Amino acid sequence: MKKDLVVKSNALIEASYRLSLQEQRIVLNLASKIKPTDENFQNYTFTVAEFAELADTTTDMQYSRIKAISSKLLSRVFTINEADGPLQISWLSSVKYHNNEGKITLRFDPALKPYLLKLKNCFTKLSLESLMSFKSSFSIRIYELLKQYEAIGTRDFLLSDLRTILGLEAAEYPKYGNFKAKVLMVAKKEINKKTNLFFDFEEIKSLRKVHTIRFKINKKDKNLHDKPCYDAENDHEIKEIIDLLPETHRTQKTILSAITTFYKKYGSDYVDRNIRYANKNAKSNYRTYLLKALKQDYGLAMKEDEDIQQKIIAQQKLEKQKLEQQKAAEQERLRIEQENKKRVKEYIASLPEEEKLNLKAQALADMSETNKAIVLKNGTGAKSLLNIEIEKIALKKLNDSKSTEAILTTFS
Repeated sequence: MKKDLVVKSNALIEASYRLSLQEQRIVLNLASKIKPTDENFQNYTFTVAEFAELADTTTDMQYSRIKAISSKLLSRVFTINEADGPLQISWLSSVKYHNNEGKITLRFDPALKPYLLKLKNCFTKLSLESLMSFKSSFSIRIYELLKQYEAIGTRDFLLSDLRTILGLEAAEYPKYGNFKAKVLMVAKKEINKKTNLFFDFEEIKSLRKVHTIRFKINKKDKNLHDKPCYDAENDHEIKEIIDLLPETHRTQKTILSAITTFYKKYGSDYVDRNIRYANKNAKSNYRTYLLKALKQDYGLAMKEDEDIQQKIIAQQKLEKQKLEQQKAAEQERLRIEQENKKRVKEYIASLPEEEKLNLKAQALADMSETNKAIVLKNGTGAKSLLNIEIEKIALKKLNDSKSTEAILTTFS
């Protein structure tokens, strides 16, 4: 057990669930049996004695207690927050009792594959020996959460978010004092005593109430089994992000580890904006400023302002393009109108007097009764009304003639 490791994706570590200490130990032991080469979950078999030891039950109560614990674990449903929405999932897909052999076989739910098998993105390695030494299930959960941020050194949780991750109901430890005594202080005592981590926490208050817990994480020993996810050498996108750093900080391990952790958790845009924010605003101690920016997402407001500005510029550009298109369309309309007027005048001027009279007669016939009365009485604007109608008819004849010529050309 001393060298056995449990490897979990960070999404699974941060999932919302509550298991008993016995259930936690069973799940962790199952996870430690997974091999890096496994493509699918295997059947993991325990002797009744092994299972009883994990479940911390007596020999006399073994069979009934084992069935009760395994049945309860089989029914446990918990929530993983995925990018496109929460996933509700079970830990186990099956439990088989081998009555004549004194064995029990368990199998993980297949939907857990992205969180336990062939992990290539961010994951955390944990020492099974450390995990199995805890007497509180809360100590196990908090230890996992702190191991994720071991390289960064601090981790903040809204009190409400931490309660959700730990699977606490509203009625459980509703007063902060109880939560602190029964959860935080117990975890602190166990983790500081039994593992290679040492942590303390700060209570951040608003209106005299604790709303955020800031964990301060330190290492006791540099030779650790549990290592945070860090694969910048194999990740082209992370290399591009690292290039955003000032050259003097591109090889600092604490910065590179933090960038990788936040990149895997929140993506390149998140890390990009906070590096750019630190580059712009850090006056001294760049590393400390950048780590704070990454944890608090200082760059978000800057990015939102940039996005708004880009939208304003894009909108202004679009409006300018529309105005230019409208102006061009109006100019084209005026050009065609002037061209048509010129063509019409030339056409009418070329007609014999008899055809001009025919145009005038047709114009009068096409006019509304009101306009016709004005023209016949030679009223105000009579000449203009008549000329407009004559030009309309002449333009139609010209266009019809042009269309006819085009058709004849096509078939000639």
